[in-house]
Amino acid sequence: SSSSSSSSSSNNNGNNKDSVDISDIITIVSDKEGAHRVLERLAYYEKNTPDGKPRYWACDTEVMDIDLKKEGPCGNGHVTCISVYGGPDVDFGDGPGAALWIDNLGEADGLLQEFKGWLEDPDVHKVWHNYGFDRHVVNNEGIDLKGFAGDTMHMARLWDTSRDRVGGTGKGYSLDSLGQDLIGDPRFEKMGKMKELFGIGKIKKDGTEGLVKVLPPIDEIQTNPASRQRWIQYSALDAIATWYVSEAIKERLETQPWVVGNKKLGTMADFYTRYLKDFG
Repeated sequence: SSSSSSSSSSNNNGNNKDSVDISDIITIVSDKEGAHRVLERLAYYEKNTPDGKPRYWACDTEVMDIDLKKEGPCGNGHVTCISVYGGPDVDFGDGPGAALWIDNLGEADGLLQEFKGWLEDPDVHKVWHNYGFDRHVVNNEGIDLKGFAGDTMHMARLWDTSRDRVGGTGKGYSLDSLGQDLIGDPRFEKMGKMKELFGIGKIKKDGTEGLVKVLPPIDEIQTNPASRQRWIQYSALDAIATWYVSEAIKERLETQPWVVGNKKLGTMADFYTRYLKDFG
């Protein structure tokens, strides 16, 4: 079904000039009927944009059955859900500014195939954070992603190399760090703290719950009624952050000159589009 999920609104701190009001609305899709209804809305908004420019959709995946300490995403992992965000004007039926959360687990396992055409459409512009990972895990589902329009991790490095953890400011290029610095919404502070949000006490030998937290399997977090709502909000926020970070960095790159010698060849946004995008 297609349903709405929302948490109590959390105002941003207002200290960053790029602070924006981010909606808490999430449209949840968990069956084919809901998928077809949402695909119609995606097609509508693809053709209708506020400024007439191409629509950019930020996407993010969550994955289970993969141990990144031992293996990479190529051939490993199952996508449990995908989140999509296309801007504050997009309304899937629950209100403007909604994020889209597509279930692909349990009774909804395989639902991602309904979006295969959209995900493989080269004319639908999609931005990601650390695209290399998402491309592999979605490919594991038999979907060949196309329409790649940007990787916010690469864009951020081009914008500010001083964030590097080695020899730089140490802020790094994680999505939560970029979201805090560029967008100014306090919800981004907990984006990278999955164990803090969903961890449970490790069971001691006497059967009691200890103070040390361990992270349950992703499928348990996603299907457990006690954590499912928070999980949907957590995973959808990744797509929302990716969209706003992408917009913020694009604006900055458009003001940075691309100069070789004494000749200006354009902006660093032009440089990214010409070289680093395809590299990503």
